[in-house]
Amino acid sequence: MLTGCLLGPIRGFLAVALYLLLGIIGLPVFAEHSSGIGVFFRESGGYLLSFPFAAALAGFLVAYVARGARTRALVVFCCSIAGSFLVIHPMGIVGMKLYFDVSFSQALQYDLPFWLGDLVKTTFVAIIAAEVHRAFPKLLQRP
Repeated sequence: MLTGCLLGPIRGFLAVALYLLLGIIGLPVFAEHSSGIGVFFRESGGYLLSFPFAAALAGFLVAYVARGARTRALVVFCCSIAGSFLVIHPMGIVGMKLYFDVSFSQALQYDLPFWLGDLVKTTFVAIIAAEVHRAFPKLLQRP
C-alpha cells in the first residue's frame, strides 16, 4: 500500500509486480522466507495476487482523487484502506475459500483476524506517505 500511495498507480503496480516476480524466480521474499510459483496456490495466494492491484488502486486514489490533499494523513488513510478492503481482503477471501474448500462465510472468518493489523499498518502508511508528499510535492508528476 505504501508503494502505491507513494509512486502512483502505474509505478506502484509495477514495483509490486516486480516484488512478486522476484519471489516467483526463487528469492525468499514471501512469508516464512518462501518463494516459487507454488506459493500462489496456497492459502495466501489470493492475497499475493491482489497486491499489485491494491497498490494501483491506492496509487490512483492518491494521485487523481486526493490530489493536493495527499499531504493529509487522513486522506491518504482513506485511499489506502480502499485498496486493502476493496482488493486485498476480497481476493484473499476468495483464495482461502478455494484453497480450504469452505464457504465464503467461513473464509471471511479466517480473514477477520487480519483486519486490526491492516488498520494499524494503514495508519503508518498514511502518516509516512503524507509526509513524503509534503516533502516532495512533485513526486507523482510525470517527467
